[in-house]
Amino acid sequence: GNLRRAVQVAAFEYDLLLRTDTNTNSHTRWFYFSVANTPGRAEPVKLNIVNMSVDGSMFNYGMRPLVWSKRAHERDPARSGWRRTARRVYYYANGQRRRRQTLHTLTFTVEFEHADDVCYFAFGYPYTHTHLRTYLAQIESDPARSKRFKRRTLCRTLAGNEVDVLTVTTFGALSATALEQRRGIVLTARVHPGEVGSSWMMHGILAFLTGPSIEAKILRDNFIFKIVPMLNPDGVIVGNHRSSLSGADLN
Repeated sequence: GNLRRAVQVAAFEYDLLLRTDTNTNSHTRWFYFSVANTPGRAEPVKLNIVNMSVDGSMFNYGMRPLVWSKRAHERDPARSGWRRTARRVYYYANGQRRRRQTLHTLTFTVEFEHADDVCYFAFGYPYTHTHLRTYLAQIESDPARSKRFKRRTLCRTLAGNEVDVLTVTTFGALSATALEQRRGIVLTARVHPGEVGSSWMMHGILAFLTGPSIEAKILRDNFIFKIVPMLNPDGVIVGNHRSSLSGADLN
C-alpha cells in the first residue's frame, strides 16, 4: 500500500496522507490501503485523502473508491470481492500547495457492513506482480496454450525482479525466413504502476491470443506478438503511482 499517515480529526473522521512515489516528491493519485477495527453499520466513517495531486478526477463524475471486506470474504468467498460501496464522494482543491502543485482532497463516507473487520480500499481493481506471475505460470503449465507462446526474461530491474517478454505466434516447422516475413506487433503494460486497468486488459489479451479461437489462430499465423505485460514491476511492488524504484518516469 501507499498510505503514509492517518490523523483522526473527529470521532469517526480521518485525514489521510498518501506516500509520494519512491525517490520523488510527487505522484499522489493512486491509492491502496487497509482499515482495521471497523465500527460496523452503526457509525459511518468519513475518510479524507488530503494530498491528491491531480486537478481533474473521475471521482467528480460518478466514480467511487473500491472496498474489499475480509469478513465478507471469509463468510462467502464466491460472492464477495471488490465493491464500489463508498458514498458522498467529492473531489476538490483544498488550498494547500506542494511546490508549484495545488493539492486536492478526495473525501468519501463508508458504512462498514461488519464490526471488527479489516477492509481494503483501492483506486482501481488491484492487479499485483504476484497475480501476473501466477497467471503466467498457469498458462505455461497448460499443454495447449504453452505451445502458442514462449516466455523469457527481457532484463532485470534495479531490485532484481525479472521483466518478462512473451513471444506469441504460430511456431512449428516454419523456416526462419518465413518467420522473418511476419509483421511484428509490440504490446506493453504497466509502465506506470498505478495504471492497473492496463494489466487487466493485458490479462485478457494473453488469454485470447493463447486461446483456441479461430480468430486467435489467424492472428498467430500472420503476426509475431512481442508482449511485455509489466514494464515496471519494481514500481508495482512498492506501491508507486507513476515512477520506477529510482523515481524515474519510464516514459
